[in-house]
Amino acid sequence: MADKKNLYALLVGIQNYHPDSGVKSLSGCEKDVQYMAKLLTEYYGDTYELHIAKLLNEAATYANIIDHFGKKFLLKKDQRSRDVILFYYSGHGSREKAAPEFREFYPDGMGETIVCYDSRKTENGRLTGFDLADKELAALIAALEKVCPHVVVIMDCCHSGGGTRELETNESEVQILDTPRQIAFRESPRELKTYLKGFYARQLKKTGRIAIPAGRHILLSACSPTQQAFEISTKQGLFSSRLIKVLLSEKSITYADLFVKTRLAMRRITSNQDPQFETVHYFNAQAPFLNAGTAENHPRYHVFYEENENKWWVNCGAVHGLPTDEDRPGQFVIYEKEKKIGQAQTTRVGIQKSEIRPDFPAIPQKVYAAELISLPAPPVFIKTEGSQVGLKRIADQLEQYTPIHFRLDAEVVGARFLVKAEAEAIELRDRTRDLLIRRIEGTDEVRVFKDLFEWLEHLAEWEKTLHIQNPHTAFAPEDLVFHLSIYDHNHTPVATHTSDEVTLIAPKSGRGFRPIPFELRLENQTEQALHCSLFYFSPDYGLHFVDYRLLPPHQKALVMPENTFELIDGHTRSVELLKVFAGTEKMDDFLLEMPMREVGQTVQYVPTRETTLTQSKAISSVYKDKKKIIANDWFTKTLRVEIVGEGVV
Repeated sequence: MADKKNLYALLVGIQNYHPDSGVKSLSGCEKDVQYMAKLLTEYYGDTYELHIAKLLNEAATYANIIDHFGKKFLLKKDQRSRDVILFYYSGHGSREKAAPEFREFYPDGMGETIVCYDSRKTENGRLTGFDLADKELAALIAALEKVCPHVVVIMDCCHSGGGTRELETNESEVQILDTPRQIAFRESPRELKTYLKGFYARQLKKTGRIAIPAGRHILLSACSPTQQAFEISTKQGLFSSRLIKVLLSEKSITYADLFVKTRLAMRRITSNQDPQFETVHYFNAQAPFLNAGTAENHPRYHVFYEENENKWWVNCGAVHGLPTDEDRPGQFVIYEKEKKIGQAQTTRVGIQKSEIRPDFPAIPQKVYAAELISLPAPPVFIKTEGSQVGLKRIADQLEQYTPIHFRLDAEVVGARFLVKAEAEAIELRDRTRDLLIRRIEGTDEVRVFKDLFEWLEHLAEWEKTLHIQNPHTAFAPEDLVFHLSIYDHNHTPVATHTSDEVTLIAPKSGRGFRPIPFELRLENQTEQALHCSLFYFSPDYGLHFVDYRLLPPHQKALVMPENTFELIDGHTRSVELLKVFAGTEKMDDFLLEMPMREVGQTVQYVPTRETTLTQSKAISSVYKDKKKIIANDWFTKTLRVEIVGEGVV
């Protein structure tokens, strides 16, 4: 039997703080750690060789937590692989005035923190300790990425959001205690030299700049940055208890499904605490929790009831292709435990979730599965051409498959994507890039067209997301401004562009072209704060989350520091696409991500056995002085940057 892979878990629970700190004790942190350790042992011990370190109360000092991220535990040189690393924290969270050097990253000058056992210790009325800041945690996690491909961070504390099996329980019996896991903010700003034993001070001295590392990981946090995390009467954290309950009911569950089900479980108790999941540096949110086993296939959307709004919702919205016009509803088939029980249609479409009206007596305590059966939003048209035999192959298979996001048409004009079909080969091309995306050879029609249709659905969804917008927004999208700063190779400022379409000339360098250094900032010129999520549409048809900012009115923030535009592989021209989703509510960034695809491959499918194909009014500046508060609204802005090699016509 092959050796088990290794899972390292650092579990921190602080229920009682230093007696000289004045920090109020909590009641459920020790139990949270106990239950998390038990979950790992009983549910994942057969998959992994477990290495668990628990730091409780006085053991969870600022220095000891940092040391356990390093050579004391997670980075200890013991000849064992780090296949999965889990950091779990249960305790108080807070905010602090960050060092002024971080202000361009966080315009409000604040940062989120973990309150360690000795963080608020005082001597002679003077604070002697420090919270563990989000900037410090970012650097610690970045170091883990170098040795581990799968890093998970779970935070059951306040201010942690920056940093379809039924749940069989009577949620009305769960009582929330008046004990938020939050203590007062630290008012005095920290000095840069105090962060992580001088990490950022050394960085600034060496490079002349501050750069916060971004290691690949997923963050599962108890609440949004503006909410509190509560404890419940069973002496547990509300978030931890619901998270573990979902995991106990379904071991092999993707992070995406875990997020949806945990949020729904918490919504049965309170609408004042919403968990947040964030992926960083291309972490795959469709992977199973702790990368254990193979996640089962689940229906794509969930239908749930929110009692405080007295409405039914489906976690499908404009980003999934639903139209924003109320007279063109999306329609769903509703399932309960794989049994079709009715239908529903949208009554209002949001950016990621939509209000629906079921046509059957739905039970508010239940969560249903939903399959989208119609998409009245305009599909992405894809052009077809080829031989008579090849085009007949496509027509025959479309009799068994109903596309969701695309339509094939031989006469369409201006289509970006092209399917060229012959008797024994099909090519998929991007006409705007003169690029062969994929060549599919063979006559095993089931596998050939399963491959083709999966690609077409992915490309169409990618293209639709790129062009999505809300024509009925009350905001003026031009009040969200891109500031694209261009530098030379010595990092000397050259120009700053504020338009949405920019053309840059890449200087010649030998046989190729020199990269163009840049930084990107966002400026909010509206009268209220905006939740801004930035995404990158990559050349390999991936959709990657870049950064999130809660941007105050009339503030600017750095969202892409120290990047470069490059022409590679002999190309003389390219187009880079970045898109901001901005709104009055934070979107669930990671649910929008799409994986990159292998472009340029040729695959071949030879017949094996007989099978069948299965389906898988903008506010004018004149009225700004009225300061109308806009709610439940969103809009998008796209930045298109064309890079052209010097001398290229």
